[in-house]
Amino acid sequence: MIRGGSPVVYDNEKVSRFGVLEKNASDASQMKWIEAPECFCFHLWNAWEEPESDEVVVIGSYMTPADSLFNECEECLKSVLSKIRLNLKTGKRYCLDMNSPT
Repeated sequence: MIRGGSPVVYDNEKVSRFGVLEKNASDASQMKWIEAPECFCFHLWNAWEEPESDEVVVIGSYMTPADSLFNECEECLKSVLSKIRLNLKTGKRYCLDMNSPT
């Protein structure tokens, strides 16, 4: 920021991921990490557990391209309200556009 640049830098060599920590966890070593390639959510709006499916559901603004928010980019920023399902058993992530008809 002192040099006029962004305090946040997007590194496309790294993979985004969500960390889920059980409510009763004794320490951070019990964190479950779920990779979410090409996912960038600057704000998360809500989240809840769905124990019957071993999933945590997250509502967030899925933004693309990630770099356009903080740095000069020729592509326009697209922000999509999304429902992101994180399966704690399989480690898979599913993302649904909440603006599209199902």
